[in-house]
Amino acid sequence: MSSISEILAHPASIVIITALLGIFTYSYQSFKNRQAVEYERKRKLYETLIQDVFKLLRVAPGQEASAVMSDIEKSWLFASDDVLRFCYQIIKVYGRAAKEGDPTQGIMQNPVARKDFADGIARLFVAMRKDLVYRQSSKIDEPWALEVIEIYEWGAPYRENQDEKA
Repeated sequence: MSSISEILAHPASIVIITALLGIFTYSYQSFKNRQAVEYERKRKLYETLIQDVFKLLRVAPGQEASAVMSDIEKSWLFASDDVLRFCYQIIKVYGRAAKEGDPTQGIMQNPVARKDFADGIARLFVAMRKDLVYRQSSKIDEPWALEVIEIYEWGAPYRENQDEKA
């Protein structure tokens, strides 16, 4: 039986080892590229989702609200389970406010609905952070987010894309 040093001294073994290292490196890089693409897709999805959720503060029931909710429901394909759960918690707050009249006025004028909406947003943000930075630990947890995130009487900070107005 040949020793390892004899096997490694053979020219074919160097070619085989080099090929195996190349295959490993290519596989690892492909894996990292797929992770980067998935991260970017989720980041864009979550940015849009945040805008759509905040639109619920100002849309009236009917076609406009239905369009916003349809946009939110597109997240079923790529969002985490917790993100979906908290989106629907926010939709329920909107629905309860709609039963009481104008949901935009209901949320904004009703301190309980406004607090429920803010709590849903806080939980949604924490779930998104957990999903996007799953390999790193975050010092932002749900109790802290629930404490600091609120919906002000004048509304939530929402900026429409200036290109859409043109």
